[in-house]
Amino acid sequence: MGDKLHNIVRALWIYLVCWHQVLSFDVTKSGQTYVQAGSQTTLTCQWTPPAGLVLLRVKWRQGSTVIVTAIIPSYTPLYHDTSIKDRVALGTLTSTSTSTSITLTGLQCPGDIAEYSCEVLTTSIVDDIGTASFNVSLFDFLGYNITITSSPSQIQADQNAFLTCTASNIGRPPGVMKWYKADQEITTGFTQQTNINSDGCTYNGVSILSITPTSLDDGVMFNCAVEPNSTVIGDSSKQGRYTLDVRYPVPEVPTVTSSTGTWTVDQGATFTLNF
Repeated sequence: MGDKLHNIVRALWIYLVCWHQVLSFDVTKSGQTYVQAGSQTTLTCQWTPPAGLVLLRVKWRQGSTVIVTAIIPSYTPLYHDTSIKDRVALGTLTSTSTSTSITLTGLQCPGDIAEYSCEVLTTSIVDDIGTASFNVSLFDFLGYNITITSSPSQIQADQNAFLTCTASNIGRPPGVMKWYKADQEITTGFTQQTNINSDGCTYNGVSILSITPTSLDDGVMFNCAVEPNSTVIGDSSKQGRYTLDVRYPVPEVPTVTSSTGTWTVDQGATFTLNF
């Protein structure tokens, strides 16, 4: 009898091993994936469990790295030793849960920019698995530090000169730098270069405008504006201003000489000669 029971158990074990399958089911996802650096977001996966099955395990990954796991029966979160360990929280789970969520706080740029994914495993004789992924990207607002300098420092009328606009933080993604003369946008004659800052997140920008001013441009205001390159509510353009100080030769003051004396006439004044 003992040998017969042993053979039955062994046959059943072989059957389960040979015919064990892992089936997939659909998982839907929700959550904000375009997030400001330093803020937080909650990512949620939802599913309809196959009939008669219970939740066995949930895993969340950042890229290919598992950041948190919860397993039957207690579903106590196990936070793995990762850079985000102290900034991730797994929502409560039970055997009948139909959703799982994580909240990521203090999102760091660029380290937390990644694909996050959930893996849901339900089980009885046949395992069922469902997955979903989120591409989390971070943005940052523009800074206020915009300066404009001229080269040469003393601008001469009718001679070529350059205005250089330097912005230490043009946000993420990098903003667009524009030039204005008074209120009129300048569409040609300038360049823009962008580089990533030492924080690995935001960008800086330099734009150089070529000008050939005349004496009429003395005192004219030039603006360098940085426009945000995102659709996020709350970000706004920033600008710096520069007033031209154009050096130009002053015409010689005319003099009038007659038999009665010599007069100096101010430029623009009216002078009457009587004969």
